[in-house]
Amino acid sequence: MRYSRAQSRGERGVVSVIVAVSFLALCIVAAQVIDLGVARDTRRTSQNAVDSASLAGANQLYPKSGTCTAPTTETTPPCFTNAIAAVKAYTNANLSTSATQWASCVDPDKDVGGYTVTGETPCITFYGQNAPYTASDSTTAPYKVRVRVPKKTFSTGLGKVAGVPSLSVTSHARATLKPGTGRSCGLCVIGTDLNDLGNGDVTVSGGSVHLNGSAGIGPNGHLTATPAGTAITTTGTCTSGCSPAAVHADLIADPLLNTLNLPPTHNYTSVKANPCTQGPGIYAAFGFPSGNCTLTAGLYVVTGNWQLGNNSLVNGNGVTLYFTCATTGGMPRVCGNGPTNPSPNAPIAEVGASFDAKNGDVATIATQGSNPAVGPGFVAPVAPTPPATTVSYGMPGYVMIYDRYNKAPLTLQGNGNTFYTGAVYAPRSLLTFPGTSYINVTNGPIIVGALYGNGNTGGINLTSVNGAFIPTPPDGVSLDQ
Repeated sequence: MRYSRAQSRGERGVVSVIVAVSFLALCIVAAQVIDLGVARDTRRTSQNAVDSASLAGANQLYPKSGTCTAPTTETTPPCFTNAIAAVKAYTNANLSTSATQWASCVDPDKDVGGYTVTGETPCITFYGQNAPYTASDSTTAPYKVRVRVPKKTFSTGLGKVAGVPSLSVTSHARATLKPGTGRSCGLCVIGTDLNDLGNGDVTVSGGSVHLNGSAGIGPNGHLTATPAGTAITTTGTCTSGCSPAAVHADLIADPLLNTLNLPPTHNYTSVKANPCTQGPGIYAAFGFPSGNCTLTAGLYVVTGNWQLGNNSLVNGNGVTLYFTCATTGGMPRVCGNGPTNPSPNAPIAEVGASFDAKNGDVATIATQGSNPAVGPGFVAPVAPTPPATTVSYGMPGYVMIYDRYNKAPLTLQGNGNTFYTGAVYAPRSLLTFPGTSYINVTNGPIIVGALYGNGNTGGINLTSVNGAFIPTPPDGVSLDQ
């Protein structure tokens, strides 16, 4: 068979078309391969970023200091604001995410029962410890942080020829914390200064001791926790005099910060003059006279210095004493010049009302009932609502309370042995016992800012302890999604 030149030229033209089309197809495939490779690299970068971001967020929920570092919204853990900031810092550094992208982000696959902070992105979600998750657990005790990063969209190369002008990549991860183990503290000293016990003795029977600082103890002094199994923990040192030997621990926050509601509720409207004769109410400064003073059961709101004289003897059953700051008219106000619940920007503390028993004796001042805010599984104490005809009522379980922002000293020690039954709470105050007699406290706990004593034969006996529950921050963060 013979081919003409025209036929040969025609076949060459067809081959050229086929080659051109094939080349175009190969270019499109190559472009798609390249674009998909870029997508995979972007996806890998995105996943690495979100893994790191969720771990960083979980690590910020419960700082060892016990204090959030972004106090405009929270002061104590869980620190949601700090966690969100850490998540965004990691993703912004690695993926250049913007505020607009976070605001428009959606996470359709997350579990129900999570918590997203109001006004924040729905792509950072907090969960409680175990499924099925509840809003209550996720809000108050989060253990998991789920992060879905905003979509990362990039333009394709020759993929536009195939009708794919851009590709979007997103990823998610969830970090989970290992739960910590709580412990009980009969004597909690939450200030960070040195506690100078001198030659004084402090014995806690039935509970452990924690100091957010160090203990300085003289050759004849001691700090003892009994029985076996109780502990003394410090963030600093106790080189001698601690039995058992002190063990290092992290700082703790005020264990009753979120469970003891202050100021206490009352319906007092005027300042009284003499607590020995007029019963519960509001009182300014008062010097107890010689002789016996019996306090009637109820709540005493004190805005000045209460001082016992040389021959004073005070007692009472069913009594709660609350020491706070005063207005110019002697009426009570929250210390620190803050509102009812002081903001983090309020002054840290101020000197308010105080109790000074060192020149007299306290036969017994006892509260009524038990304190539901101490011990494992505690709940917030709720004072009973008084009938319309009731003038006052105490706070069950608490015998002595200082306002949280009241840094006036607390001197419970009298000339002889003195006795208190109930919790003693003065988180900003220096508890002093410089004499030669003992302060005897039953039930407790004692929560103060610092301790000072220098007597050879005096000190503190805390017995039958109801320990304040100290939650240990979770740790051991890992990825579970």
